[in-house]
Amino acid sequence: MLTTPQKIVEATVHSVDLIAHGVKKISFKVNGNFSFTPSQYVWLEILDGQIADKKGTRRAFSILNTPNDENVIEIVARISESGYKQNLFALKSGDRVLLHGPFGCSFVLNEKNLPKNLMLIAAGVGIAPFLSVIRNIKDKKIPINCFLVYLNNDKESTPFIEEIEEIKSKNKFFDYIISYENFTWESAKKLNNDFSEQSVWWVAGPQAMVDHTFLELEGAGISKNSMVFENYYPTVRNNLTAEKIAEQFVGNNIFAKAIQNSTNHTVITDYNGVVLFANLAASRITGYTSDEIIGNTPRLWGGLMDGDFYKSFWVKKRSGLPFEGEIMNRRKNGDVYFTIAHIAPILDEDKNIIGYIGTEEDITELKAKEEKVRNSEMRFKFAFEGSRDGLWDANLETGSTFFSQRSLEIVGCGKEDQIASMSKWKEFILAEDLARVEEEWAAHLSGAKPYYESVYRIQCKNGSEVKWVLDRGLITERDARGKGLRAVGTFTDITESKEKEKELELMNSAMIDRELVMVNLKKRIKELESHL
Repeated sequence: MLTTPQKIVEATVHSVDLIAHGVKKISFKVNGNFSFTPSQYVWLEILDGQIADKKGTRRAFSILNTPNDENVIEIVARISESGYKQNLFALKSGDRVLLHGPFGCSFVLNEKNLPKNLMLIAAGVGIAPFLSVIRNIKDKKIPINCFLVYLNNDKESTPFIEEIEEIKSKNKFFDYIISYENFTWESAKKLNNDFSEQSVWWVAGPQAMVDHTFLELEGAGISKNSMVFENYYPTVRNNLTAEKIAEQFVGNNIFAKAIQNSTNHTVITDYNGVVLFANLAASRITGYTSDEIIGNTPRLWGGLMDGDFYKSFWVKKRSGLPFEGEIMNRRKNGDVYFTIAHIAPILDEDKNIIGYIGTEEDITELKAKEEKVRNSEMRFKFAFEGSRDGLWDANLETGSTFFSQRSLEIVGCGKEDQIASMSKWKEFILAEDLARVEEEWAAHLSGAKPYYESVYRIQCKNGSEVKWVLDRGLITERDARGKGLRAVGTFTDITESKEKEKELELMNSAMIDRELVMVNLKKRIKELESHL
């Protein structure tokens, strides 16, 4: 299910470079193996930050470099007033950090089903996932046309201009345009006029840029299905807000209290998945504080599933259908846990989706128990199959019975044959043995005997072969009145031992006959001697 393994690794700052006004590229040397795919992201946790930030000590960053750089992770960041960004920009060579990830990515190229044109629209440091993809296309010589519209405030704050120009000058697959204004349809047309259904549009940047770009593309007739967004999605009319959520929690609202104190993790998000409310259980289960959760998206604790999962997940969410499924997440301390997630849309008066409510039931302990049972069953299966005995498991209320493959083999049946009940099995028992078998079973069923055991003959499926079996069983479940509900047992093919037993009987019989002959002979000799 996962594209690459997610984990927490320690890393040290390898280099810090100011690559544009207010923009730094920071590379980290990972202590150990760390594999990823282009455009995946990591959560970067700063260990010794000097400035507090209520949103916590970690943020998500797209991986800038390609997987060719062994055990090196590069990110790019723009300075801001947040405590986290101040601590990030204060990092220097040799400082320790933690990397959580890598996690799922929005931008994935299916090399078996490539579009003709890949249209990239990036604003500021939103170039990071795209640059990783462009480098990968170049290195692997992936047959696709790639066009980049790169938006920035000004030239001084625009990183990677030289590298982008160099890639264009040396490769026919790539072209770009840099704009210091909002995205316009005309800027895209300057790069390419072929906007067929074989083109896909990837957009990465802040919310305002995403909203404006979406309207431009939609106005030009580009289908929503051709657009892919990263962390921010286009906002919608009447989008749910934190203020609207707060209005519902005023006063003695019994429903608000029920949600807040539910034992299940519950969050309410806007249309784009940004968390507006998180109950107490959300903090308890994920390990993140309410301040850390609100304003983030669920990828704070999620992102461990593969790209195909999230693609189908969002298609279903946007369709207005509720989602239910098992999801693997990661707590703040790094522990992986499993949940059953239920996500339903919140609609306005006109039936438009304005947000989502999601609940997650932590099933980690249940999964661990299931895994323990599976391991026990697997060990039992190996041990049992090694014994060459057949297994049966009967539901005494319905009559349905499971017969193992070895049981079927004993009567000469293949995998395609179905024996779904004990009465069907009885059809193989020789008629002269059947009454005795049923009598022995009835004795155990009534409780007269502590277990069931019977030796009888079966007529194999081919009709010509007869085998002896030792059939043993035990009722494992009874109701309050003592009525049997379930029984399990084994079949053992004892034909060979029966044949040896018969041979032994014949040999014993021959020996006895021989002794009788000798006794009679000796008696006769004595009689003859008495007459001499």
